[in-house]
Amino acid sequence: MRDMTDILRTIKHSAKGVQDSSKPCDIVYGKVVSVDPLKIYVDQKLTLEKEQLKLTRAVQDHEVDLIRGRRISYGLKGWDFPEEDKWRYKVKNRLEIDDKVVMIRAHGGQQYIVIDKEWVHDDTFTN
Repeated sequence: MRDMTDILRTIKHSAKGVQDSSKPCDIVYGKVVSVDPLKIYVDQKLTLEKEQLKLTRAVQDHEVDLIRGRRISYGLKGWDFPEEDKWRYKVKNRLEIDDKVVMIRAHGGQQYIVIDKEWVHDDTFTN
């Protein structure tokens, strides 16, 4: 009976080792320490370099088209035609030094996807 217990313990230990070494994706937090080149500090042992990082649109400057639709009548009863007003806005969302970011560590821990940055509520509005 003792031999079977040892075998089961060895199997459990091996299975746990395989699971731990596979590093399934995890949520990781970091702080931007450089923007050119991009570097994100995670902890004392790990500062991520540009090559390890994939950025989502939420942490990059980009443009957005906004459309406001309205209906206009041209004097024909029941005949309304849609008209759209379009605006293009620039969203300035690039990473800056000291931004705190949320990342997903990809399988294996070699690539990190920067999904968003921490937002701190501020009552002042700046352009």
